[in-house]
Amino acid sequence: MTHEGGYMGVTVATIILAVATFGVVLVTYGQLRLARAAAQIATRPLLVDPTPQIAPVPQETILFGAPGRISPTVGLGELFYAQGPGTFHLSVAFENAGAGVAAIVGADTEPHFDCDTYVSRRFVPPGSTVRVNIAILTTIAGNEQFDDHWWAMDPLALVIKYTDANGGQPMTSKALFTQAATRAPYVSKVEVYRGRKQELLTTGIGSY
Repeated sequence: MTHEGGYMGVTVATIILAVATFGVVLVTYGQLRLARAAAQIATRPLLVDPTPQIAPVPQETILFGAPGRISPTVGLGELFYAQGPGTFHLSVAFENAGAGVAAIVGADTEPHFDCDTYVSRRFVPPGSTVRVNIAILTTIAGNEQFDDHWWAMDPLALVIKYTDANGGQPMTSKALFTQAATRAPYVSKVEVYRGRKQELLTTGIGSY
């Protein structure tokens, strides 16, 4: 064999080895991505509407800030709202149907209203519920929507933001309200978003 033929053989062997190595790298990277995705799913919280309770329904006391600072007792996970002279109170429960603990970051209404927002707990284990309670002074400019019995006819959502226990996987759950002439206000849909870009993860009909 000539030197030129020998060099050619070495070159071809080197290329084959490089391609094989690159293939192994791709497989390893793919496996790492799958492992990472599996780990995220194993620790991902998921706040959705509560599982309907079988009678007799356990009772829970919910707390509100000012105005009013009321503390009514309602069925576990049930929707609560009440109108009083110049005040409005709303409480929505979310159940952690995910595999990991939900660390609550914050909560608000959408659109935003001038209100007191109270979150019943900061860490929500799988299978447990958390409540977002808002107290509104309806005499404040911009809050007139809640001084009317048809307050849910206009677009309204109650939003809760959270992450996994390690502070990663930012998530957002939204309870969207609907009202009709023949039906009182209710949560018609719950949407769950993931990531900072608010990618829709799942959506479902409310069970309230």
